[in-house]
Amino acid sequence: MLSQNFLSGLRKFVETKQRQAVDEAARKKQKSFAAVCTRSLKAKLMDIPENNQDNMEGEGLSTCHSGASAASLDSYIERHKGPGFPKRLFAMIDEKGVSDSAVYHRAGIDRRLFSKIRSDPEYHPSKATVIALGIALEADLAELEALLSEAGYALSGSETFDLIIRYCVEQRVFDLDEINEALDNFQLKPLGGVA
Repeated sequence: MLSQNFLSGLRKFVETKQRQAVDEAARKKQKSFAAVCTRSLKAKLMDIPENNQDNMEGEGLSTCHSGASAASLDSYIERHKGPGFPKRLFAMIDEKGVSDSAVYHRAGIDRRLFSKIRSDPEYHPSKATVIALGIALEADLAELEALLSEAGYALSGSETFDLIIRYCVEQRVFDLDEINEALDNFQLKPLGGVA
């Protein structure tokens, strides 16, 4: 059972992060609006019709990047491509010295799903599954974000579910029942039994 103090701290954390996300979105919108106004003003000063501004910018962009070759793109991908979710997951399991069965039991996922993750490098788990596995491994925030990134996900600064997960990880709460209690307190779907 989570304490009222924990739940109160969680509520304050979620409210603060969501307020920050809204403020950041407003700042980005203002910057975007300012950029549009500046382009419009420049176009008027240069007597360029507004509907031709995008064409000018697009032409400059295509000219600038026309020299890029497929080989350099392949090279870039090869240099920057991560190991992928299954490799990252099983490396973490090995590093932490935990058995596979302990991980999938703590994550509340089925042995068959875990086996599919192990045997199919192209399998793409849900975000909730990745989070549950990270929680089962007692991953710190950086490890959880790396695991999510390899699966193509991230923790949002504006989604209540993601903020609750972030808060629990930062507070070192790795009991799935306690995390689910926190999620339930915000009327959100629990972790465990996920696909």
